[in-house]
Amino acid sequence: MVSAVDSLVGLVPVVVASHVVLSVSERAFQQRALEGNSPGKKSKSSAGYVSRSKTSGERCGNCSLYRENNNTCKIVKGSISSKGHSKFWTDD
Repeated sequence: MVSAVDSLVGLVPVVVASHVVLSVSERAFQQRALEGNSPGKKSKSSAGYVSRSKTSGERCGNCSLYRENNNTCKIVKGSISSKGHSKFWTDD
């Protein structure tokens, strides 16, 4: 007969191993986010991004999705100019 303790002993390495894998995945995701390349972000072309806004009063620098500390956007991939514009511009 297998005791509850014996059953747990076999599971502990699996739990620890999956936690390590998750931590590595989380770090990779955070790094991609810092670089502005998080999964699910839109390409510049599909977002209609231009590096110089032609829409008066609407530029990335005054958009609520723009991250000034690292020149990225919450939606558009890559480095973003504060003077740029995309179809996702919002002041909300």
